[in-house]
Amino acid sequence: AALLWLFMPASALGGFIISTDSPMLVFILMTLLMLAPLAKGEAVTTKAALMAGLFTGLAFLSKYAAFYMLISLGLWWLWLGRRQHLIMATHILLYSTGILVALAPNIIWNLQRDLPTIRHLGHNANLTESSYSIGGSLEFILSQIGVAGPLVFILTGIALIRFFRHYFHNPKAYSPQIFWVTQFIPAVTIITVQAFFSDANANWALASIPAAIILSADLLAKMPPLSTIKKIAITCGACAHVIITFAFIVIAIGGSLGHLAPSSDPLRHLKAWKDHARDIHAFATTHDVQAIITERRGIAAKLFWALRSQNLTIELLDHDNIAANHYEAGYPWRAQNERRIIFISEKTAPPLLPQVTWLNSKSQSSYPISHNQERSLILYLGEEHVP
Repeated sequence: AALLWLFMPASALGGFIISTDSPMLVFILMTLLMLAPLAKGEAVTTKAALMAGLFTGLAFLSKYAAFYMLISLGLWWLWLGRRQHLIMATHILLYSTGILVALAPNIIWNLQRDLPTIRHLGHNANLTESSYSIGGSLEFILSQIGVAGPLVFILTGIALIRFFRHYFHNPKAYSPQIFWVTQFIPAVTIITVQAFFSDANANWALASIPAAIILSADLLAKMPPLSTIKKIAITCGACAHVIITFAFIVIAIGGSLGHLAPSSDPLRHLKAWKDHARDIHAFATTHDVQAIITERRGIAAKLFWALRSQNLTIELLDHDNIAANHYEAGYPWRAQNERRIIFISEKTAPPLLPQVTWLNSKSQSSYPISHNQERSLILYLGEEHVP
């Protein structure tokens, strides 16, 4: 299990790039460590229940995808735990207390600000623009090959098939696996359904990865030591994982796929921002601009980094005055009297804003970001007037 985890593509990328997934997985693993006796049919201690709650709460603070753990534990309890009396009311109370203690600052913050987190999650789910695509679900499932690696992907699939084929004929022999199966199923199932209705990123089901690793390692361990299939699986799978892992690291360092980049480069969204920043700074300097305004958080995020050394304020235009992301909450556009601004957009006209007079000066910053695509940002010069 440790070797499978070490050479998992998600581990390589998550260990190299700052992402909310990495701390979430750390705290999920710590939670599972506290609850692991349940998989063996043993009750957890009251101390372990409280610690598991604290770790689950910290996983929540890292990323809300940790919510799948609660669904998984509930599913396990309904399936097996309730009948074995492994979880008492005291355990549930201590576990819930731990979660609430860890989450208390976040809950208070949300209540004081009209629950912006709920709106942000709803915006990410984007269910109002449903696509109803089976292809989207299949694409998400196949994307897990790049997350878990081909070996873990195949082994997990085999482990699940074997479990559902044999469990009902021999429940006792397979009862230890129920805990890990229930830890795996909710996240993958929910995001697969989400992918059918709308978009779904490959990393949205990462909460299921620890269980996938355990199921894969368990399957390998139960194979005969000299099994030809086992040798081939481990050799080929390990080689594939190592290659993918080092490829991710090289790509992360270089920021490019090099000669292997397809026509629509998947890294295109990260490219040319230094060049755009140089053009924007030059235009701002020429016209004595104090602030950069945009209406897309993706552009705002890139410019915050690319223009970090320049004395320019960056603000996000929020059309409905309801903060749906970090930039709308922390850096909303507020008009100031006689302040010159640049509005940055990919549209052919600036927005109609009563407090802004658009001047007869604009510029365009265009750079190729892949073999067949170019990014063009239009810079509109304006002057604010506050009555």
